[in-house]
Amino acid sequence: MRPLDHWTRRCAACGYMAAGLTPGFGRGVDGLAPVQRVNDKATLDEIRRHLGSGGKSLLDVGCGGGGFLERAAVAGFRAEGIEPAPDAERTANGLPIRPEAFPIKPVDGAAYDAITFNHSFEHLPCPAKAAAASSGLLRQGGVVALQLPSSQGTLFKLASFGRRAGLFAAWELLWQKGLPSPHLHYFNPGNLRRLFERTTDLRLISTQRLQAVRIPGLWRRIRCRLSAPSALVAFTMLALAVPLLNRLPPDFILCVFRKPAPPRQPAR
Repeated sequence: MRPLDHWTRRCAACGYMAAGLTPGFGRGVDGLAPVQRVNDKATLDEIRRHLGSGGKSLLDVGCGGGGFLERAAVAGFRAEGIEPAPDAERTANGLPIRPEAFPIKPVDGAAYDAITFNHSFEHLPCPAKAAAASSGLLRQGGVVALQLPSSQGTLFKLASFGRRAGLFAAWELLWQKGLPSPHLHYFNPGNLRRLFERTTDLRLISTQRLQAVRIPGLWRRIRCRLSAPSALVAFTMLALAVPLLNRLPPDFILCVFRKPAPPRQPAR
């Protein structure tokens, strides 16, 4: 892999990127909740499209305070979560949250119809082990759904250009450098598919764009890393660009993988 700077590197063949940052647990970027609510609905709708409805079991990895769990329960799933952050709530309106890091070992042969990584997969130290563990926890015919940032996104490309020009603020913000849980990886749909195909029996069945920027919450997202004058400039530019960004290559994507179902027995 070719170094991009003293802490990031890139695979010239597939475009996968990795950061030499210290993995950690904890709160991420402020102001993402309005975006997350919209994207969580899209994720649950896509999972139900492939699994149908009716009490399917769901495990959310890196569930934080349990917002996605609560939305999944409302959508009809039997939901539980995993969250290793020491200050995390252990229940979300009665839904169980296990205080563990992923990968985990099955409990009493537990298997799930759906496993979700909502902006958690890119924070894990070893994505190959996480992918393999997901397959082991999943029932046949089940799905793994990943919300994650894309290295092919418009804002990521602009930040990359800025880094080459000696402007590092946007680049460090997108990697969440200096925050308790930085991004350790950046994927695109192609190299993410190759990772799962190389390490699991899961196969990519859908990819779709998610929203990365909405006006509500945007100021808090920018202000957490920039001074007030710089944040005001960035906020104004992004707010004006939101309609265009929704048409350009997305910075947040949803990728869904399915575990093959057993072949049907011929009728006798």
